[in-house]
Amino acid sequence: MLIEVEKSTGSSIPVKGNAATGALYVEVLSGGGGGAGTSDTLETTQVLVKTNIGAVTETAPATDTASSGLNGRLQRVAQHLTNIVSYTSRLLSSTGPKAAGSALATTALQIGGTHNTSLPTMTNTQEGGLQLDANGRVLTSTLLPAETSKVIGTVNNAAGETHIGEVAGNLIVVSNEITLQASGAYAAGDIVSDSSTTTTPLALAAIMRVSGGTGYIVGFKLTANVKSITPRIRIHFFNANTTTVSGDNLAYKELYADASKRLGYYDMPAMITAADTANSDMSRAIDFSMRIPIKAVTQIIYAVFETLDAVTFGAGAKMTLTAWVDNN
Repeated sequence: MLIEVEKSTGSSIPVKGNAATGALYVEVLSGGGGGAGTSDTLETTQVLVKTNIGAVTETAPATDTASSGLNGRLQRVAQHLTNIVSYTSRLLSSTGPKAAGSALATTALQIGGTHNTSLPTMTNTQEGGLQLDANGRVLTSTLLPAETSKVIGTVNNAAGETHIGEVAGNLIVVSNEITLQASGAYAAGDIVSDSSTTTTPLALAAIMRVSGGTGYIVGFKLTANVKSITPRIRIHFFNANTTTVSGDNLAYKELYADASKRLGYYDMPAMITAADTANSDMSRAIDFSMRIPIKAVTQIIYAVFETLDAVTFGAGAKMTLTAWVDNN
């Protein structure tokens, strides 16, 4: 390498460099000054101290702020760039979500320095955010917070009044069955129930969306396992249980003590049997024309049957009531 440096006279002095040491020097003539009878000697004189550029084999510094020559600093920068390219490639080559509950080998997304592979193993049921597998690929399984206190907002799809919109209709259908006790004829106005002494009202459990909720009875279906009977049945309904109703095949009575529990009643059409009476074994009455407002105490309403016509059911006869309630 030859570098020209300018003298004060405007001419140039050749400057040479030592590739091994990085030193710069000039060659000058000394001796007789070039006159007659004198001789000049070519001497090598070092004129500059070794620069800070450094040797090409200089080791990169251990940290970004440690002292280093220029070559070492450039090696540190090159390491950073290599890591960025490597992790970007791994992120783009993710193979998709892991199976629920599987162990995830986690690594740290680190720019520069030593790559950390000693982090603890986690499962995708634990709290966390972005995770990488052992190859640096993103694990795309969703990691939910373990503590509900860290959830920002919840959507409640259970029964309750704290909910956002509706996730389903409010129509609830419930059925229940009784087995009659009496075997003789029922007169008009008699109770039809499963107790010969005091009737236990038929419970239609969980027919209200919430405890103490309101709604409308919009349909009744009454079915008996006895064919060819045609009684009209009055359905009395209550918002709480009562023990003041007469027993099976006894005249229906009402007490003022039940006034706060009584929601109302509805008269069903006469029961009918299918045209093929020889092969049928049931009678039924269905009505969807009502819209009766109700308010429950819990989530249950209770029903009591009163026949409006004389009828004989037979011992051990069964009756099933199905109710449809449109809840608010």
